[in-house]
Amino acid sequence: MNTNTTANGTSTCTPTLTVSRTNGGKRINTHAAFGIGILHGLAGSSHFLGVLPILAFPNRPQAIAYLVTFGAGTIVSMAACSWIMGVVATRWAARSAKVYRGLMSCCGLTAMGVGCFWLVASWR
Repeated sequence: MNTNTTANGTSTCTPTLTVSRTNGGKRINTHAAFGIGILHGLAGSSHFLGVLPILAFPNRPQAIAYLVTFGAGTIVSMAACSWIMGVVATRWAARSAKVYRGLMSCCGLTAMGVGCFWLVASWR
């Protein structure tokens, strides 16, 4: 929480999501990744479609088991994908900044290409 004092003497308290750490005296803010993760989690309808099969189970324990398994599988697969991309990016960044920028550009262009493909495919 940040406490700010206004010109008339009143104080306001605002919550912050900034998480920071130091790396050799350099301050690194990590709140951007947290915000993108929240936005990613709320976007789209895939979370609904992934849980929709629960309605087909004949009893509650099977539905709960599916939900727990679905959640655990989602967490493990997203963590593994993030870890692999982090390892690759870190190793390439250590070799050359130019190679690292190329990797990030390639990832960005691929994401834009997939998004454009989905937009065009949805209009058919």
